[in-house]
Amino acid sequence: MKTPTLAAFSRSEWFHFERYGHSYHLIIEHADDLSRILKLDEAHWVATNAPIATINADPEFLKWLDSDQDGHIRSEEVKQAIAWMTGLLQDRSGIRPGNTTLDPGAVSPDSREGRRITSSIKKMYRHHAIPKNSLITLEMVREIENIEEEGGIDTAGVVLPTAAEDEHSREFLEDILATVGGAPHPSGAKGVTNAHLDQFLKELKEYSAWKTQIHLSEDQPSSPIMIFGKDTPELHTILSRVRKKLDQFFILCDAIQVSPILAEQLHQKASLLSELDLSDSEAVTAFLVEAPIVWPATDSMLDFETTMNPYYEDALRQFQTRVLPLVLEEVPTTLSPAQWRLVKERFKVYQEWFESKPQVSVDSLSDEKREHYLTSETLIENIRQLIQESYKTAFVLDNLRLVEKLILYQAHLISFVNSFVSFPHLYNPKTRALFEMGTLIMDGRHFTLSVKVPNREQHVTFSTESNMFVLYVEISEKEGVPLYEIAVPVTSGVRGNLQVNKRGIFQDIHGRNLHAKVVQIVENPISFLEALSAPFKRLGRAITAKLDEISSKAEQNLQAFSAETMTNVSTELKKIGGTATAQRHRQSTGGLLAGGSIAIAALSSSFAFITKTFSGLGWSVIFGGLLAGILAVMLPTSIVAYLKLSKRDLSCILEGAGWGLNARMQLTHKQAVTFTMTPPYPLNSRGIALHRRRWFWLAAPLLLLIAWFVYAYWPE
Repeated sequence: MKTPTLAAFSRSEWFHFERYGHSYHLIIEHADDLSRILKLDEAHWVATNAPIATINADPEFLKWLDSDQDGHIRSEEVKQAIAWMTGLLQDRSGIRPGNTTLDPGAVSPDSREGRRITSSIKKMYRHHAIPKNSLITLEMVREIENIEEEGGIDTAGVVLPTAAEDEHSREFLEDILATVGGAPHPSGAKGVTNAHLDQFLKELKEYSAWKTQIHLSEDQPSSPIMIFGKDTPELHTILSRVRKKLDQFFILCDAIQVSPILAEQLHQKASLLSELDLSDSEAVTAFLVEAPIVWPATDSMLDFETTMNPYYEDALRQFQTRVLPLVLEEVPTTLSPAQWRLVKERFKVYQEWFESKPQVSVDSLSDEKREHYLTSETLIENIRQLIQESYKTAFVLDNLRLVEKLILYQAHLISFVNSFVSFPHLYNPKTRALFEMGTLIMDGRHFTLSVKVPNREQHVTFSTESNMFVLYVEISEKEGVPLYEIAVPVTSGVRGNLQVNKRGIFQDIHGRNLHAKVVQIVENPISFLEALSAPFKRLGRAITAKLDEISSKAEQNLQAFSAETMTNVSTELKKIGGTATAQRHRQSTGGLLAGGSIAIAALSSSFAFITKTFSGLGWSVIFGGLLAGILAVMLPTSIVAYLKLSKRDLSCILEGAGWGLNARMQLTHKQAVTFTMTPPYPLNSRGIALHRRRWFWLAAPLLLLIAWFVYAYWPE
């Protein structure tokens, strides 16, 4: 089969590519270019996957693009968006960056969604005072959406309390949400559905039926359940406070009767009270809660006159004076096991009823509210009507959102694919790609390329392989409250004073000035000049360190010699006196001067030897050797620097942020001087010295040495 040539295609069918950073990028400027993307294999896209968190674009636009809501935009989702938009528009002239107006006549009526969009636009004309056949703007659509959403019935089957027109309905909805809960609403609040309303009414009926069993009337002041009449619930509550502890008391009494050893164990446990930290209130309280209400007795009688556990004393006194007289017909001073069983038997029916309480959440409501809600059929019907209306409103809003989606795609798709399928804006100093966050101003320079970093640890592994010097900068609106972190490559010049904890300001793409602080640095060569000067800087540091070492040792020797001399002088002065002492002192001083003279003579001799040696070599040999030494250092350094700098890869900066890239994006010289730059002073500035380029001062002496060497040794 014969392969078709380029001439076989019309110019409108051509795929136009341009080479940026050693990779090919599809030119995407018009609607027809978008259609070509659908035919372009994803292997030729620059990116195939991008996290939403790193992209600067309209949040609603990104939400529509991310059809599976996984926080990443994949190439397939971009294709779906292009196909959807181009399929809906019969006139594609409105597809251009930043165009947030929609011509209703451009929408094709051939598809179901196209007809829904057209129908929604017609309703906007009728109900929102918009002139017929006028252009629809994104601002109009969002304003109408806000009006509908504020009504509280914008989501199918979900009603917010704000949807209620009267206070009683609003309170009813709020009580449903406070008890049985609600369904999520796009606003972030909870709303009531038919299922929640039914659950609420069911619980009301169950709880009401349970409560009806203890209902008393004037003709029936008591019942088998309410054995003590209307006071029964209160008396049962008093009993409940001591019930478990009294059961514990009588069980312990039985136990120590069966086995006296248990009584000894109880006493041993009580003796541990001496080890209790009385300053620890929580520990003391825990001990009292676990301790018996009264110390168990062998006769199994509870004596109300004996010492009681202070934690339960008030509750036990109330039980003695309020409950026992109604059962025993007196206020007893003791309580036997038989009497305790009688008390529990009298409350048995009420206890069974109490334990049969249905597991509901409406018990938090007052009896009056529960009764009112059960009998208010009109109120219940109003809520059901609101829920039913929400389906209609949601349908209208869904159509409005389709209009919004179409306008957003029309305005932003071309810009998006130029930061996804192709990256021309990254290579144009006058434009910004959608993943660029803003400009860092620090150390007297502008760093114009910055990418948001969701995970710094992951990003560092990529930056290390990028051969780039990368700053990790924490951005905050208020000091100490981080917003996010960015990765900033330093692409030209030298390191300067860039270091961890250095501060600056960050101007984001929205024009805000934010705090910036360096939190980590990945070090690699920044420029050819810095790479060439690095060996000489290291040599200078080594020489300085050696000189410091020599100076330090000489100072120590001088101090030791001075101390020893003064000690000797002092000793001699004590042994001899008068003239002999002075003579000895002069001899010592003379010795010191003689030693110094010998040292100076040695140094002079050494200097003379060096001078004689160099004078014998001749200037050509000296300069030749110096030049050879410099070249021996600079040649391998230059090769290594060139190889590293030529392999600086911008794609690693994005891949570390979670992007999936196909192309390698080699840093160009134009990008390097654009991404990191020192801004010039104003043209009308005075008092600013004319600065030469640093490389000139490094290159000039080297060129002079090479020129002299060629002149001296070039064969005649």
